[in-house]
Amino acid sequence: MVIDKVFEQLKQQDRTLTKKKFSSDYLGKSESYLQVIKHRGTQISTDALLTCYVKLKNTKTLSDDAYHNKVLAQMLLEEIEHAIERH
Repeated sequence: MVIDKVFEQLKQQDRTLTKKKFSSDYLGKSESYLQVIKHRGTQISTDALLTCYVKLKNTKTLSDDAYHNKVLAQMLLEEIEHAIERH
């Protein structure tokens, strides 16, 4: 799942990032969101992908992290486009 790749990349930038914090801060969902969709075997929602995309795209710093976040945002945009095509 692309969101797992995004989480792992962000975790390298911030070692304190947990899946619970990622779910709430980056996906705009409850802390248990990722656990629930994995347990149910469902796909991440398009609105959660969009929320994460906007958060990553709006990174304001001029660091390597900002560049990597924009690359991650592009990955999410491609996933969003695929999700829209499936519907």
